[in-house]
Amino acid sequence: MFKRIIAMLLAVLFVIGMAACAKTAETPQTPAADTPKTQPPAEKTQDEAPAPAEETSKEEPATETAEPTPDADLNYDFTVGYSVLGEATNFFVSVGEGMRTVSAEKGINLLYTIDDRDASKMKTAIDTFVMQGADIIVDFTVLAETGEAIAKTLDIPMLSVDCYYEGAYFFGVNNQAAGETAGAYVEEWVNANWDGQIDAVQMLYNEANGETVKQRVGGAVDYLETAGLLNREIVTETNINSSGSTTTDVSYVRSLVVDYLTAHPEEKHIVIIAQTDEQAMAANAAVEGAGRAGEVAIISHNCDVNVVAQLQEGKGSIIGTVNYNANGYGEQILRACARILDAKEKGYEVDTYFYNEVYVVNMDNVWNYYPEAVG
Repeated sequence: MFKRIIAMLLAVLFVIGMAACAKTAETPQTPAADTPKTQPPAEKTQDEAPAPAEETSKEEPATETAEPTPDADLNYDFTVGYSVLGEATNFFVSVGEGMRTVSAEKGINLLYTIDDRDASKMKTAIDTFVMQGADIIVDFTVLAETGEAIAKTLDIPMLSVDCYYEGAYFFGVNNQAAGETAGAYVEEWVNANWDGQIDAVQMLYNEANGETVKQRVGGAVDYLETAGLLNREIVTETNINSSGSTTTDVSYVRSLVVDYLTAHPEEKHIVIIAQTDEQAMAANAAVEGAGRAGEVAIISHNCDVNVVAQLQEGKGSIIGTVNYNANGYGEQILRACARILDAKEKGYEVDTYFYNEVYVVNMDNVWNYYPEAVG
């Protein structure tokens, strides 16, 4: 009996163990939370190429950059429309002669119009140039607001001369640097002749020429202030643009200087900084008329023949004029045009500004620059 009970117990235990083994085989193992799960690779057919490995960094393909053409090899086979305010002064005459001479030498088709510094005539002239097939416009009207408005509507490049138009290229001087050049010479002259003393300063400028051209006089003041020869309190800014006038009204400028001198009777060391030689000559006449020649020093810009003649004679209150090399303007302007059109054709970048070098001509060096008498 006892043996039978033992046998039955052993049989029960055997059955329970077999059931446990079966349950273990049927239950899948759950991976730990931090164990990555991977998808099996998809089967590839024979026509499919294996996917390329993902690149961690990609290099952009090299692009070819057009090289600027050397100046000697620039193409001058183009048409330029040139609008200028007039030829009433020697400076504009010299620029015009240079434009015509170089155009003839280089085979450039030059379209030329004098617009009398009239905004409507300026626009008409430029519209006509475009209709005549001009490849580029050169404008020497010196009307900033009108020039900017026209530049924004053109489909061809525009190069402004001596007055920057937003949206156009620029040829001329770095006006701020030219002003500082004038200021440097005033410093030299004042130290040598007035023991470094300046009592008052009058800035003559034409508001219609814009803020950029105004830097010709403002730059001189900046330089003198930095040099410690003046402070802004003694500087008077005088706009010479008389109402309705499209050219410099010499009589009006003279009256403005007379009024200024009358308002400063006690000052004995007055510096007048003029934006142009034309303004300087009017100021000089006012100084002489007021009997204040020994009390005023005038510095100006452009190096017109009338001022050069006065410097050669060694008289008057104009102590110097900044030379802009008017005779070389034509060649440099047309070279700039060729450069702009070359860049447009080839797709390389060209600077917006084309600058001319400047220097001061004064009584001490005038004969070096002009060995023959002018006047």
